[in-house]
Amino acid sequence: MARCCAKPYRLVLVLQTTHEEFGVQHLLSVVSASADGGSASEALTSALLALVAALGYNDCKKAFVTAEGPKHLKSVLTTADKSDWSLLALAIRVCQVAATKCETGKCELYDNRAVDFCLNLLRDETISEDAAIHVCGLLGAVCVNDDETSQVVAAPGHPGMAASRAFATGRELGKRSNPILLSVLKRTEASAPKLLGALMTAVRKVSVNDECCQVFADEGGIAIALAVLKANGATAKPLANSGISMLRQLAANDASKGIIINEGGLEVLSALVKVHADAPGIIEQAIGTFAALFLRNPDGCDLAASTGCIELILSVMKDHADNGSIQRQGSMALRNMAARNLDLRSVILGHGAEELLRSAKERFKPQCGDVAGAALRDLGCDEWQ
Repeated sequence: MARCCAKPYRLVLVLQTTHEEFGVQHLLSVVSASADGGSASEALTSALLALVAALGYNDCKKAFVTAEGPKHLKSVLTTADKSDWSLLALAIRVCQVAATKCETGKCELYDNRAVDFCLNLLRDETISEDAAIHVCGLLGAVCVNDDETSQVVAAPGHPGMAASRAFATGRELGKRSNPILLSVLKRTEASAPKLLGALMTAVRKVSVNDECCQVFADEGGIAIALAVLKANGATAKPLANSGISMLRQLAANDASKGIIINEGGLEVLSALVKVHADAPGIIEQAIGTFAALFLRNPDGCDLAASTGCIELILSVMKDHADNGSIQRQGSMALRNMAARNLDLRSVILGHGAEELLRSAKERFKPQCGDVAGAALRDLGCDEWQ
């Protein structure tokens, strides 16, 4: 898919060839020679840029691992001048692309400790924004099971989805990375919304279980994240989406629910829903976060009701009647409120929930049939099946 020709201090990427393996091997030979001091930095930079392009193709990812690409990348990282953030950012970017949708790439880069090396770069307060963003991307890439190719065996009961070490990696990496990610979040200015969003996305992806979520919460991460969203979420949609998605993941941990609510999370989420009324993706994430916060949390549901969350959820369902994903999350949120809070059932019904739930159940049967029906049942409505 990609081949390069070496010239003195430059490389020319030749596209649309069928020699993927040869091209990747040739690029890695340039990377190896440059890392050992055998070539000028321009050649190394060109080779790394070519690898970023080449590794967008599955065949090239496979060839990259076969040719010991992760080993060569680790060498570049460890031998590079630690003040050359441009080169480091590019090498980290190659690692990120190599680990994305490639199980063997994830495993090799994690096992040879390239991921740990990159994580520790975040401790350096002089790290460039680009380098920090790519480290965040790499952390997320090794913790997500996204390889659906034939490189690995499909998991039993999940045809098409690869068996993966990603969850196990996340369990180990999340505990170590969340405190470091939080330290960077604390020192990052509002003028860098892209980095703030990348940090929150990384926290979401590495927080694969309760223990990882708890580490972030115990370090004061939830309060910091909510402060960032309150200050910057209204003006930066990507940041708002990343931050809310992170809160949604953390809310799966029962201990974190109370912290999110006590730190003003309901108010922050409600404000962002209103500000971004034209952004269905943000709204779906926010209502999904409400649903997670309300699950097994009757005290939280009572507080949510007193702060206008019922009215907001129903208003969103009404305004986005054609969006099945929003209807599903709204149905789940209402169901979770009604399940353990008998006093709230009449309140929810009094605001017109039954009509909206029946509409969602009929219009979006694959998405909402189960959850909307469950909400109607727990609200005490007839003919909820």
